[in-house]
Amino acid sequence: MNFCQGLTIASGGTLKLEAGTYMITGGPLVVQKGARLSGHDVILLLAAGSSLQFAEGASIELSAPRSGPWAGLAIAGGGTEGASTMVAGSNQHIVGAIHLPNQSLAFAGSASSPCTQIIAETITITGPTRLENRCAERGIRPIVDRVARLAE
Repeated sequence: MNFCQGLTIASGGTLKLEAGTYMITGGPLVVQKGARLSGHDVILLLAAGSSLQFAEGASIELSAPRSGPWAGLAIAGGGTEGASTMVAGSNQHIVGAIHLPNQSLAFAGSASSPCTQIIAETITITGPTRLENRCAERGIRPIVDRVARLAE
């Protein structure tokens, strides 16, 4: 499903996503304070200038697909430049990888998620955020320290 011109979930609103792939284009995905976004075995793909704006006090409950080409990836925005804000705090639980390599990301949340991985151009983490890396049972490769070296 494609949400053209972005999508806003207003305060008091709820959007429950069925398992699948959701593309956000042409605007942000906004979840306002008091709104709820949930979905299991889903991936959010950001394209064409899209970003995330999860407000403090919003409720976010997302988990990545366990199998298939998007296994382990909850949110992705490969070519999308800009800034995303995911500061729902203790009401933000994302199980899977967040891949925003060309965006800055302000993040606070995932207090009880067993597996949240973040890749972004810059990351600002605030509050009592706890990111765990118990990912094997989710089909997500663990983040490990690796050193690349040139060889002749």
